[in-house]
Amino acid sequence: MGVLLAILVGVYAFYLGIKLTRLENEVNHLRSGQVQETGVPVVPPTQPETQQLSSAFIDAAAPEAADLYASRAQAQGVPPPAAPQQPMVYEPTGADRFLAWLKEDFFVKLGAFLLIIAFGWFVNYAFANNWIGPMGRIVLGLVAGVLFMTLGVWRIPIQKHQGAIFTVLGSTVVLITVFAAREVYDFFTPATALGLMFASVVFVAFVSVRYHRPELAFAGLVLAGIAPFLTNPPEPNTLTLLSYLMLVVLGTLWVVRLTGSNVLTFSALLLAFFYSLPLWGMGGREDELIGLLFAFAFTAVFFVSNIVGILQRPAPEARQGQIITAVFTAVYLMSWIMVAASPQWQSLLYIAWMLVFSSGAFVVYVHTNYRVPFYIYSAVGVLLMGAATAVELDGALLTIAYTLEAATIVLLAAVLLRDVQVAQRLSLLFAVPVVLSLEHITSYAWRDSITHEHFFALVILTVTLMVSGLVLLGAKKAGEATPVAAQVLSIGGVAYLLILVWLMTHAIMPDDSATFVSLVIYTILGLAFFIRGKLEDDMPLATLGGVLLGLVVARLLLIDVWQMELFGRVITFGAVGVLLISTAFIGKGKQQTDVIQE
Repeated sequence: MGVLLAILVGVYAFYLGIKLTRLENEVNHLRSGQVQETGVPVVPPTQPETQQLSSAFIDAAAPEAADLYASRAQAQGVPPPAAPQQPMVYEPTGADRFLAWLKEDFFVKLGAFLLIIAFGWFVNYAFANNWIGPMGRIVLGLVAGVLFMTLGVWRIPIQKHQGAIFTVLGSTVVLITVFAAREVYDFFTPATALGLMFASVVFVAFVSVRYHRPELAFAGLVLAGIAPFLTNPPEPNTLTLLSYLMLVVLGTLWVVRLTGSNVLTFSALLLAFFYSLPLWGMGGREDELIGLLFAFAFTAVFFVSNIVGILQRPAPEARQGQIITAVFTAVYLMSWIMVAASPQWQSLLYIAWMLVFSSGAFVVYVHTNYRVPFYIYSAVGVLLMGAATAVELDGALLTIAYTLEAATIVLLAAVLLRDVQVAQRLSLLFAVPVVLSLEHITSYAWRDSITHEHFFALVILTVTLMVSGLVLLGAKKAGEATPVAAQVLSIGGVAYLLILVWLMTHAIMPDDSATFVSLVIYTILGLAFFIRGKLEDDMPLATLGGVLLGLVVARLLLIDVWQMELFGRVITFGAVGVLLISTAFIGKGKQQTDVIQE
């Protein structure tokens, strides 16, 4: 009975397969947009099946045929086909790509890892029991590594993933063997040991380029970074170590040039950075100077490589890695200058490298009309200029310099580049002088004087914020929304103006008088903003005025009513109240004018 039922199910499934095949052929026939001899596509009959037609037929046919079909379908009462929805594209993250790589041939990777451990134990056991002589042990390990690399090269055309695993396994075996020979028997000199390790790593890089396997090149870079720690030199030589590192970086960038992997560029930069850490403060002065010179060389290499990469691969998905590499290159350079350069030379070095980055990016922009490198390295130049400024100045002068620099950059972007969006992003640079201004606002110098450096720093910041906001507001095109940065900068300028009024009045007047004058000025400004905003239908300006008036009243009711003398409260409350009442007559006059015009 069970066998019979299985036969019946199989026959029915075969019948359904035939029906589905016929249905698929009919759908493909409709999508092909076949036409009659007259050149007009076939109009489907008026049976109920016509309601199942998809919009793919209309998209495939000629435009005039689509219009004809739509008009007939509307006359027959057939609803129009729904527009096809675009499928959502999921962009895998770095963790997703790593998990996918780990899942592929997982057992092969696990077996390779276990073989590495087993080989290390075998070598240790063979050495301990003196199975073979020192030369035989070393040759055995090297031969095993070469055989694994040969197996990887043989396997990689058939199965690239497995071949890459065997190639890395062989190079790792070579490194372990050379390390064991150097550590136990002192068989190789440090230079010879490093040369053998480097040769195996170069072979891995060559295979990665030959078979287009960027992950294999990354593994080779990791092995190249580990190799110097396995040579056990009696006295580390900074010049030799950094020269080796330069060869590794140049080889990596050559691989990047052929494969286009931005991850390798950033990884090589991280490797150079980590090799710099032991030289900072722990080496002698001579080592620091050698490291500084190599840092300049590495910076130039990464700068040229990243510019070339930006020009050759301008795709949006590559920009994130390029931007990160550019910024981290600047961080690497600045770190070396701060640690190793003499204080009197630091600002000049910052400015020199700022000119290099900015000039190179500008030349690329002029020749290609591509703004990405210009923006990236202009930002790096700004970072270096800020570092140079911080080295030379401090206190109020530093705040003034940062304020003028930020304003200059924002105005250049808005006026010369005519790019309001970029100018809005660059306006974030004002955050630095704003943070520094807190020291000037809370300074004890305001107790009895206004003629000091803190006053000038706040005045320049106030004027600069207002001017920058007005320029951004005027740079917008007709019909565009008001730039958010223009509003923020303008409001910030007004806020600093109010702060200046408060500090100045309290520095030259008694407390009650100063509070009275300040609140009256605040009220007048708030009324001016509120009334003008209402008259010109400018809601942000009217809102600013209303908020300012609300703050004045809140201070009167919550603070000044308890702190001021009775006479001061009468004068202050009375003056503010009269000013607020005056808005009734202004509003009434406006309403009467509107009625007369109607």
